[in-house]
Amino acid sequence: FAKLLKEAKQVRAALHSAVDAEHMIYVAGVASTTVSGVRLDGAEAAPAFTVTSQGDGQVTYAHGRLAQIPTWYMPAAHGDLVSHEKGFAALIDLLEIGRTDLLAPTPPMRGQPPSATLLEPSVTLFPNTEDLIAAVLGSTPRPHEDAEIITLNVRVAHGSLEHANYPVAVGHYDGDVIVGAEAALDRLFDGRLSQRFAMRLYPGSDGTAEVILVPGQGPGGALIIGLGEVGQITPEILTARVTTAALRYALTLADSVERHAGETGWEAANFSPVLIGTSGGRSLNIDASITAIAKGALLANRSLRDLKLLDRVRIEEIEFIELYEDIATYAAHVVKRLETSLGAFIQPGEAVRGHPHLRVLEGGLLQRPVEEYNTGWWRRIQISQIDPNQTNTGDLRFVNLTDRARAEETLQATQRKLIDSFVDAAIRQTRQEDRISTSLFELLLPNTFKVESRETANMLFVLDSNAAQYPWEMLAEPGEKPLSLRKGFLRQLKTASFRPDVRQAQGQNALVIGDPVLSGSPYPQLPGARQEAEAVVATLKKQGYEVNPRIGTDALDIIASLFEKEYRIIHIAGHGLYNGEHPEQSGVIIGNGFFLTAAELGQLRAVPELVFLNCCYLGAIDREGAEAQREQRPLAWNKLAASVSEQLIHIGVRAVIAAGWAVDDLAAQNFATEFYEHMLADRRQDFAGAILRARQLIKERYPQTNTWGAYQCYGDPSFTLGGPARAARGQAREYVAPQEIIAELSTIRRRIAESELAQKKLLVKDVELLEQQLDREWLSGEMLYAFGETYGELGISDKAIDYYERAIMVSGANERVPLRAIEQLANLQTRYAIQLRRELQQNSMKPKEAQRLEKSIEKLMEEAQLRLAWLLEVGKTPERLALLGSCHKRLALAATGDKRTDQLGQATEFYRQAHQRSEGSTGLNPYHALNLVACGFAHGETQDPQKKLELLELIEGSEKIARMRLQEQPDYWLRVSIPDAALLRALIQNDLKQREQEILQMYQEVFERGATIRERASALDQFEFLSEILAEQGQTELATAVKRLQAALG
Repeated sequence: FAKLLKEAKQVRAALHSAVDAEHMIYVAGVASTTVSGVRLDGAEAAPAFTVTSQGDGQVTYAHGRLAQIPTWYMPAAHGDLVSHEKGFAALIDLLEIGRTDLLAPTPPMRGQPPSATLLEPSVTLFPNTEDLIAAVLGSTPRPHEDAEIITLNVRVAHGSLEHANYPVAVGHYDGDVIVGAEAALDRLFDGRLSQRFAMRLYPGSDGTAEVILVPGQGPGGALIIGLGEVGQITPEILTARVTTAALRYALTLADSVERHAGETGWEAANFSPVLIGTSGGRSLNIDASITAIAKGALLANRSLRDLKLLDRVRIEEIEFIELYEDIATYAAHVVKRLETSLGAFIQPGEAVRGHPHLRVLEGGLLQRPVEEYNTGWWRRIQISQIDPNQTNTGDLRFVNLTDRARAEETLQATQRKLIDSFVDAAIRQTRQEDRISTSLFELLLPNTFKVESRETANMLFVLDSNAAQYPWEMLAEPGEKPLSLRKGFLRQLKTASFRPDVRQAQGQNALVIGDPVLSGSPYPQLPGARQEAEAVVATLKKQGYEVNPRIGTDALDIIASLFEKEYRIIHIAGHGLYNGEHPEQSGVIIGNGFFLTAAELGQLRAVPELVFLNCCYLGAIDREGAEAQREQRPLAWNKLAASVSEQLIHIGVRAVIAAGWAVDDLAAQNFATEFYEHMLADRRQDFAGAILRARQLIKERYPQTNTWGAYQCYGDPSFTLGGPARAARGQAREYVAPQEIIAELSTIRRRIAESELAQKKLLVKDVELLEQQLDREWLSGEMLYAFGETYGELGISDKAIDYYERAIMVSGANERVPLRAIEQLANLQTRYAIQLRRELQQNSMKPKEAQRLEKSIEKLMEEAQLRLAWLLEVGKTPERLALLGSCHKRLALAATGDKRTDQLGQATEFYRQAHQRSEGSTGLNPYHALNLVACGFAHGETQDPQKKLELLELIEGSEKIARMRLQEQPDYWLRVSIPDAALLRALIQNDLKQREQEILQMYQEVFERGATIRERASALDQFEFLSEILAEQGQTELATAVKRLQAALG
């Protein structure tokens, strides 16, 4: 190395000696930034590069210019000097006459400081040959002269995920839970994400990605992008991960058996990313996320170009999808200036077009919650010991991984012996000692984290092997419940050592080991361990598990049973021993001189998903024969639990529960059975929920013991032993402001369209819980209107009507009740009247009861007509005219003979007016037009050939407009217009019998994309209207076919 340096120095000296001031001219390039130096702020810190505007992109002027040599500056980077055609004339001047007026003799000033700091330099990902040459020479890759310009269109949409135009791209941190946008996609796609998560096929670590395509359902698929460890995300990492995922998606489309290339001849691998990386983990800002994702799409297109695949597949558009309006609006501003912000990253042959306007979809909300953890995120606190080899100090580093501002604080625990004394006192008794809990809280936690502990966010402690030994579950602020009783509280291990190719055990098998035979050893038998094991066996059998109980058996029998079959659950209750010199040899005592350690479990070909280890029975203390053993190896249950848990997680166990200090026998038994009951009784209960509930129940039943906090629980919060986790319900959140309830109602209305019928019943309970939270002072018109809207979407018409009526009766300058409240009230009154009429026809009632119901129906219809007539006086709008048409359509159902004919005529006329007004202002409205067709058909207009032709043309025009507008504005009413049009065409042309299954499938696809109860009811009401009219007209076959459609969709 020294020799090479010496030779380099000699070459440099020779070059300097070759400088000839009389016969040389120096032409310098010009670049916006040139690296001028490097700085290291610490041994573990990433290098920070200083840059300057005074350079040619490769070398600074200070280092490149030659003394006494005339210098001229060409506006091109170093590597582009010889290809900058505009400078050729200047070069000829310099060669011929030694000077030029075409170049500047001084470096240009670029309006920026001469130096700055670039903390995170950009990296060229997936470079091709041209990129590598350009990087060496400092030039810009030149495209072929005939190269096609590939334009990437970028826009932002405000709405919910199910209405996205393209498969949705989301990010997932390694070890994180499925939450937020991922959880919404999981619901849309029938648990496809959680299935992969449960099988350990889910992205998370660096470079992983998964493409899930679900054609015809919601946005059509998802791109899951692994983001690596929480807290490590950077724009460069995000760009690389997006590039990988986009290429996987593009190649999946290109290789698909059934390709759907459009007129262009290639597949469009467009996708709808959320603002990846902007929440949940030392997040990026919105600008950085959008820019990084756009770069990823550009890089993916470059790779496709280099592989000559652009004629088969390419990314033409990315449309960011954002639920909250304020965030979406800001994102749209970022996209609008995206071409400028990408700057030099865009290569020749590429273009980026940022759409200037925000696109509005269905299901959007106004504002992101102030506390993002309320959406399901877990606050992750990383705790590690700075120098484990120090004997007197136990300095701990605390890092908040999930807040945008990455807080880091070191606690100088100079009195480690003092802390260890408190820990030792805590783990050796089962009695609840509040003083110990509060003392440890004050001694172990930095002050900033003490403040955070008061918040409601669930907490996940990411611990190294040293920090794992502390009883974090026991910590309690003075006067408060311990952390692990107030919120979700779990552990994860900070480790990079995992067993490769883990095969998880299958089936419903469990191994329960309890109180092994210890004849000849210094350890006594443990009746409490035996009782716990027997109780666990009973509980697991009750939940359908096939249990292999090894209670009171010897070491050979236990080991033989261990390898007898695959076990999803292994539960162990007995003595434990911690080996401080060789922690990996710590484990359960299963005989005189025999131990069951993680090494034996590691030999299992199929690794259990859950291991429950309880080796902290008081029976191990103060018994004859154990004294000498205790002198040699002091009991260290906290270290035993941490050590064995670490080893088990290394071999691939997904969840570990290990008692870390002395437990009360009966409380321990109850904790185990309660945990299994909550984990298995409902197979959708997650690990975090089952642990929290078991802790809370044990605290209630055994308030004098600390057994509720004895268990170190390691694993992912959403881990389950069954299907996807069920969200906790039934416990009302406390609200402090009316806008919180109004916002929650808006969220529920959005979820109505996503949910199955069973889930919608649960949503009704959620609304009822909100009603219980209402304060009298909060009953504003806006609040009453919000409840009316929500109950209307849930299809509970009587409650919705009540709230709408109360809303329009409230007066005041700040009530904010729109006229739409009256429109919807009238609409619901007519709809509810038909519902009551149906009940009257289908149920036998006493005469007085039937008479009362008939009067209610008449009153509802009269009030609706009066309200709509008043609204027409205020202003004739297409919507109000259509509502009157709907009112008369429903009145027609309640009438017969000439009265029905008259009502159908009025309904047709009002829909015609609505159609004409909308066509004259905003263009043809398919909803109004198709209702005009339906009423005209029912009124007999198809008997006239000319009118029949006009109705068919109206159907065709409505269908065409609906398809066209769906490209810009996905909307339920536009989607349902397409099967509505097909049904009416089949009725008029009398070929419904041939097209019935096709039309049924069309409606099913619309409903699967998302529809509220009210929206579905509107389609079903149309079937009822048509079938009844057809039946009265004697068209029995058609009426029966329409009823079949109604039954299949109802």
